[in-house]
Amino acid sequence: MMVSLAKIQCLLAFCLVTTRADLDNVCLMNIGRQIGDDIQSLAIQLGLSNADIENIKQQHVTGNWGFQVLNKWKQRRDKHEDIQQLLAEALRKIERVDLAQQVLDCQSETFSDEGMTGAKRSHIEGNKFPLIAGIVIAGLVLVMVSIAVNLWMRERVGVSRGDSDALDPVLLEKIGKKIGSKVQSLAVHLGQRDNIENIKAGDPHNAGNWGYKILESWQQATEVPNQKEALIKILKDIGRNDLAGEVETYTPS
Repeated sequence: MMVSLAKIQCLLAFCLVTTRADLDNVCLMNIGRQIGDDIQSLAIQLGLSNADIENIKQQHVTGNWGFQVLNKWKQRRDKHEDIQQLLAEALRKIERVDLAQQVLDCQSETFSDEGMTGAKRSHIEGNKFPLIAGIVIAGLVLVMVSIAVNLWMRERVGVSRGDSDALDPVLLEKIGKKIGSKVQSLAVHLGQRDNIENIKAGDPHNAGNWGYKILESWQQATEVPNQKEALIKILKDIGRNDLAGEVETYTPS
């Protein structure tokens, strides 16, 4: 079974997203308590509206304003965004470099459990980036393999179609000239009901060419994998077994 390129790309994107740095509530509370008089500037820098800020001030005690601002901002961010870097940058812009560094030093919930020993934390941190690199490399390899398989399959389909479809212009013209009064039925069976009227109107004095034109139009528009077999069946359906036999035995020169 051919691997779906789209599925592999989604899997790779998921792996990358799940490895992005996050900020837990402990870190946000710590930063929020220290922001002090810069809370208004930070809120504006983070994109909160004046209404957001006033609601927070009315609903929470002063010492909790910082955390509430940060928490509201975090909830509005997309999951794929690196909020650790975004918050650090916002703090730098309001000249709170000290807090920006603390944000960068914060660990995500995965690495901040109180029960985790220093040795375990060091071990995880030491293996974190090789793991990410391995996921990225594996994803890229899968994508490349999928692309190669898709190209190979398309090439095989193209070869197969070339072997089985002997519908060259010579054959189409030959069948088209012999179709005669069955041209309307042929057009209907080929799904070219509307097109046959356009062909007739565009070349009203050359009825002998209508059949070829409708076959040519069908061949260019159809996505049927084996046009030769499809045309043979349609010719039989409209009672032209003689022409179906000619298509079946035709060999391109």
